[in-house]
Amino acid sequence: MRKAQKMIPEMRQAALNGKPPSEQSIAELKQLTAGTLLKGLERRQGSKRGEVFVRAWGKELGQLVGEFTDLLVDDLYLTRAGGSFARFLRLENALADGIYYYTDRNLSGLRSKYKEQKAARAASTESEPMEA
Repeated sequence: MRKAQKMIPEMRQAALNGKPPSEQSIAELKQLTAGTLLKGLERRQGSKRGEVFVRAWGKELGQLVGEFTDLLVDDLYLTRAGGSFARFLRLENALADGIYYYTDRNLSGLRSKYKEQKAARAASTESEPMEA
């Protein structure tokens, strides 16, 4: 989002003069941000590197990225940061700290739950009779 904001002249101008950005520049910001995120996630799926797994594909992934981008821009940038990119960046750091804390405290439990569900699905698939 930071890179996208820099590419839109009106967004830069709004940041300098403290005025809220226009609907058109907000829509462009969302498109550029969503495009960058979608491309990155699709590359992550293709490379299968790292410990991040993307569990959506195609149209579903695009829809989820769009919803996430709307949340990011509308709720965080425009509402909580008041359209100020400087405030958004400070908020971004605080949110990243919160996400880190939550992940640190909950990831192992969520991973265990996922493995249990996966094993249960595999067991139920094995017990189902095969049709001819």
